[in-house]
Amino acid sequence: MTNHAARHLSIEERGMIADALSQGMNFKETAAVISRHPSTVAREIARHRESVKKRLGFTGSRNSACVNFRHCSTRRLCKSCKQTKYCKHCIPRDCTKICKKYIEEACARVSKPPYVCNACNRKTSCRYEKFYYRAHSAHRTYLVSLRESRQGINLEPWELGELDDLVSPLIFRGQSIAHIYATHAHEIPCSKRTLYEYIGQGLLAAKNIDLPRKVRYKKRGKAPNTPCNYRHRQGRTYEDFVEYTGTHPFANITEMDTVEGKRGDEKVLLTIYLRPFHFMLIRLMEYQDMEGVLCEFINLEDILGLSMFREIFPVMLTDNGAEFKDPVALEEPFDLDGTDESGLPRTRIFYCDPGKSYQKGAIEKNHEFIRYVLPKGSSFENLTPEDCLLLTNHINSYTRNEKKPFTPFDLMERAYPEFVNKLGLKKIPPDEILLSPRLLKK
Repeated sequence: MTNHAARHLSIEERGMIADALSQGMNFKETAAVISRHPSTVAREIARHRESVKKRLGFTGSRNSACVNFRHCSTRRLCKSCKQTKYCKHCIPRDCTKICKKYIEEACARVSKPPYVCNACNRKTSCRYEKFYYRAHSAHRTYLVSLRESRQGINLEPWELGELDDLVSPLIFRGQSIAHIYATHAHEIPCSKRTLYEYIGQGLLAAKNIDLPRKVRYKKRGKAPNTPCNYRHRQGRTYEDFVEYTGTHPFANITEMDTVEGKRGDEKVLLTIYLRPFHFMLIRLMEYQDMEGVLCEFINLEDILGLSMFREIFPVMLTDNGAEFKDPVALEEPFDLDGTDESGLPRTRIFYCDPGKSYQKGAIEKNHEFIRYVLPKGSSFENLTPEDCLLLTNHINSYTRNEKKPFTPFDLMERAYPEFVNKLGLKKIPPDEILLSPRLLKK
């Protein structure tokens, strides 16, 4: 049986159609053989039938296809015709091409289903133009049409100009094709893949080099064979993290990491990624050490309050960097008001396995948005907390999925509006999002 998921007919199906026509089957019977709709068979035959004209002889029979042939009295259409002879017998000239009274006579069989002469018993003696359906020639014609339909540009020049005016400025602002489709899908007259093709062919002002994600990732190294079981990891390994999240399925899972700037710089970025909302918080640390991370935890607790901190950051998964090796201090609440008597930790810290940063792959992936604005090798010494807040706003206003055009900012604001207000976060309009080094140029 034919795979119903297939959209186009195969050479085997066309062969079955030709055999069915030779046996005199109608469209419905032929369609049942290949498990298709009868209209599919009808369109296939009408598109790919071949015309075969009768071979010409030397008696003037080539003009006999005219309905007026038997009673034709037209003379002297050409200079070679004599007065005693009719032009229908003229061999040097074809009167069917110069006579205004010529009307081609067609067989009634090919003007109605099945439109071909495959099963006709009179095809050897028939003087009409014949039509046949042959599987191999039909398949060759189909392949040529398919290839030609996928070549060239399926847009008018003015449509291509409008597309360029819409897409290229947004790409120059550091926006990806996915984000552009999420906000302007109704204005783009082609698919996302076609748009990539247009950019690759140089038809737009934006080029491949302007697409930050059209790069290859470096090959990752292999994880060490012998795991490092330091004291701070006891009871906080990735296996413990999986077990804990299994027993607390409704807890917000967050990932934590740092982003370094130019070698030798002291300032680094502390990033905290909330998995349920795809939201990334960026904080500026003066030093990449345990005290710097602890100070940021205390600042966040002071701004949000201990109860909100516990609710939003109940579980944190991080790597084995030296700045995260004091989990007890990070988990112990500061409690500036002294009102907490629950004895509960501020959060729970867990660590990925050494050399397996993909276990917190979401935050690693989101770091590429930071690198659009602060490429590797950039200095962080001139950054300010206001710059990090602006970068946070642009990244979290960036749409991740064109099919679900909700930004991380939208999801976070819907779940925790107080969190957004207390941190002073603001959503950036889609067309004003800028993810390039120009964002922080002063």
